[in-house]
Amino acid sequence: STTNLCRCGEFVPGTHRCRCSSLQLRRYLEKFTGPFVDRFSCLLFTQGWKTKDSLAATAVGEADILKSCEEVRHFIWESRRQKGPNCSFSEAQIVSTFEKPTLLDLLPIFKSHRRREALLKVARTLADLDKSKLIHARHLSEAQNHTYDPFLRLRDLLC
Repeated sequence: STTNLCRCGEFVPGTHRCRCSSLQLRRYLEKFTGPFVDRFSCLLFTQGWKTKDSLAATAVGEADILKSCEEVRHFIWESRRQKGPNCSFSEAQIVSTFEKPTLLDLLPIFKSHRRREALLKVARTLADLDKSKLIHARHLSEAQNHTYDPFLRLRDLLC
């Protein structure tokens, strides 16, 4: 799912293109706090849309995406005999695929069980995309960039 952080659709943390007043912005952002926003696994702030020309240079074709997905599905079947998606894994199942148990010490302290769960499941998926049987520190770090840090930025906007 996607959403704008303000009525005009131009607000992105760190930019000044938004036309909304600070009061309007605060009211709109307050709708996205708490349990609602916590149901999103990842949060990404975009800095605006690219032009057609710039997209053509970096575009990935549907066939390439499909091939990559099929390769990852094959990898997870061969390496773990896993049939279902990572979202159906328990925390214990994911942690059992850590490179070393001490990686748990790298995780931030979570106030939300959903944040912790999202970070672990995204880390497992990132490891699968790398065709790695184990979750390494780099996978946890990248997952944190998508599942934890942006939510802190959003919360800080309201403080």
